[in-house]
Amino acid sequence: MTWPHPDLITTQSVPAAQRIAFWEASNASTLVGLRCATFDGQALEVSKRTRALGDEMHVVEIAGNAHVIERTAGLVHAHPKDAVFVSLVLDSHAFFYHADGCASVGPGDLIVYSTSQPYLFGFPGRMWQYLFDVPTTRVRALGLAVPCAPRRLAADTSVGRTFGAALRRLAREAFAGAPARPAQRQALLAALEGMLRGAAPAAAATPAHLLAARSYVQQHYVDPGLDAAQVAAHCGISVRHLARLFAAQGVSFSRYLLDCRLAAAHARLVSGDAGAVAQAAYRCGFSSAAYFTRVFKARYGTTPSAAKAAARCTT
Repeated sequence: MTWPHPDLITTQSVPAAQRIAFWEASNASTLVGLRCATFDGQALEVSKRTRALGDEMHVVEIAGNAHVIERTAGLVHAHPKDAVFVSLVLDSHAFFYHADGCASVGPGDLIVYSTSQPYLFGFPGRMWQYLFDVPTTRVRALGLAVPCAPRRLAADTSVGRTFGAALRRLAREAFAGAPARPAQRQALLAALEGMLRGAAPAAAATPAHLLAARSYVQQHYVDPGLDAAQVAAHCGISVRHLARLFAAQGVSFSRYLLDCRLAAAHARLVSGDAGAVAQAAYRCGFSSAAYFTRVFKARYGTTPSAAKAAARCTT
C-alpha cells in the first residue's frame, strides 16, 4: 500500500534490526506506549498515517505484515494515556487478548477498548485497520463509563454494519484531505455512544446512519434499481426514518440519489472518455436516456451532448 502523504510514518527505510524499536518509539510519542513483535523473526513492515479530527480526536490508518502489539500493565503505568480506541479492522483477521479472555476479530468488525487497561492485539497475516482515538473526557461528557473490558461488534450485525460503514466513510473523508468538521466529530461520538450502549438508539445514531446511507448510495448509485428500501435495510432503519434523516439536511433521499448520479455522469462527460451520452447515463444508474437528458439540462443548464462537446473543445 503506497501513501504519498508527508505525515506517513513507516519502517520501510529503517534497517530491519531496528524496526521494532523504531515502531515502539514512534507509537509511544504519537499514539500509545506498546511493545511489538513479529512472527518467526520476520522483519517488521508497517506504516501509519494520522489525521486530526479536532477536540483531541484522531483517526489513524495502519497497514503492515503479521505482527503483535501489546500494552502491558507496566506500559500502562509508564506511558499513561486516557483514551478509548475504536478499531475498525478492514481486510484482516486478528485476535484481541484482554483480562477477561480473547476475542476473534474479522474483516469489518469493530472493537472498542480502553488504553488504561492491558491488552494484546495480534494480526497473524497482512493487516489493515482504521483506529479512532477518543479522549476519555469526551466519552464521559456523553454520560458514559469508560469500558473496563473490550466490546466487539461483528460486521454481520445491524449495529456493527451501521457504525462500521459510518466510520469507514469518516476515515476516507479525513484521509482524502477534507478539513476536519464538527459533523465528523459528532458522527464519531454518536457511533461510539451507540457501540458502548450496545445498541443504536435513534437519537445517538442519527449522524452515523446518515453517513452510512450516503456512503451506500455513493457506492451503489450505478445500480438502476437502487431505492430507499434497499438503503434503509442496509443501515438497519426504516424507510420513514431514512426519509427523515435526509429531510433534516434539506434534501429528499431521491434528490440525493439523483444528484450523485448527475455529478458522476457530468464528470464522465467532461473527462473526454465517457463514450456516447447514453452510455454515460446507463453507467451512472439512469435507465432512460431521455430522462437523463432532461434532468441533466435542468441541473447544468445545458444538454449532455453540449457539455461533452464544450469539454472536448477546451482540451
